[in-house]
Amino acid sequence: MKIKTRTGLFRSLCLLLCMPSTAVSDPLYVKNLSPYAATLGFPNLQSGQPLGKDQTKLSLHGQVANTSTDDTTTTESVLLDGETHRVAARYQRGIGKEWQVTLEVPWVRHSGGFLDKPIEQWHDFWGLPNGNRDELPRNQLLYAYDSPGFDYRYQDSQSGLGDTQISVQRSLYSKNRIFLSLHAGVELPTGNEDKLSGNGKADYFFGLNASGLHDEAKLNWHTQLGYLRAGELDSLAPIQKRDLWYASAGLVCKAWPSVHLKAQLDSHAAPFDSQLPQLGDHAVLLSLGAGFQIGEQLQLEVSFYEDIAVDTAPDFTVQAGLRYRPRL
Repeated sequence: MKIKTRTGLFRSLCLLLCMPSTAVSDPLYVKNLSPYAATLGFPNLQSGQPLGKDQTKLSLHGQVANTSTDDTTTTESVLLDGETHRVAARYQRGIGKEWQVTLEVPWVRHSGGFLDKPIEQWHDFWGLPNGNRDELPRNQLLYAYDSPGFDYRYQDSQSGLGDTQISVQRSLYSKNRIFLSLHAGVELPTGNEDKLSGNGKADYFFGLNASGLHDEAKLNWHTQLGYLRAGELDSLAPIQKRDLWYASAGLVCKAWPSVHLKAQLDSHAAPFDSQLPQLGDHAVLLSLGAGFQIGEQLQLEVSFYEDIAVDTAPDFTVQAGLRYRPRL
């Protein structure tokens, strides 16, 4: 597995650690939009502290991911060239003193997109390599995988409803500003595997979340560790792995009264049995972003992530979201 070491990203991460904080904020919303991994039901990192009784949170998150990567071994080859747009609406509700329920409904589109030229110009401006981008048509959509006796192609722009995720969370521990909870859920096959908006089967997951607030360190943190039982993919069933782990760790720092700076690592097991890193390596994503408080009830979040385990996620992804918390 190759790991990126980009000086600018890690310098930004160090700056985040130096900022003072006395308030809790949500972790970043992150989902790996690599075309095949995105169809699986890995849950997002959430706070270890469920919402209080009758509290509600409404969220809308939009992501744009541009992918351009290819690789070949003696027995396999893969080409992922395209753009994914995903918008997810989320409803969260506190039930009693210790329970929270979450419902998330996404919409997904795969196309050739429009970001190839701006990305190439950005790379040229900073003297960065374009990888295989100079060798491929701009704004092309082609996801392809070949191995002996197996040939998969996806190249028609399509969009539609994604898989709906429902989960519950129960508080296990809440003392000394440390919060531990158990989560479990299912991702229902409301999407369409032929459109790559879902995997056509139900996914089941469970795990632990923990969060903490440390006044002396001026730092908030969130972690997650869990297990996913993935539904079987018809398209890539010969190489699919169905028992998968996932993990996340995030930091939140209050830079100014209405600005929270955020850094996060998200990882999950390789979804496929393959020697190609795009399919067979564990994914590792580094995200940097900020939350901007707008009044007492609304927060705007913006972020981007890098595939620091190279080719296990899109090489360019940006995200923007709104979180709304009505008064009781």
